[in-house]
Amino acid sequence: MLPQLALELQDDRFRREPSAAHFRPYSRARLCWDLWRLRRDRCLAVDGWRLSLGPATGSSTRDKKRVFWLEDDQGRGQYYLTLRFVREDADVGP
Repeated sequence: MLPQLALELQDDRFRREPSAAHFRPYSRARLCWDLWRLRRDRCLAVDGWRLSLGPATGSSTRDKKRVFWLEDDQGRGQYYLTLRFVREDADVGP
């Protein structure tokens, strides 16, 4: 997941010449910060698409390189294993 996001966030220089000199790093810490801000600002849904975070459960939290930790405003948090974009159902609601 993180490698794909890092590639998507590269600028035109890297796309024209994909070399280490043009690569902009995107760390796990930056991913967590960006996700925390999106959740805090209630921006996980845009134009009918929602960013869905899949919780890490059981033994999947054992390997910390595969999961990421997100805290809420009270300092509590949870490990997540996946993220994906899902279409919001337009027919839900009163």
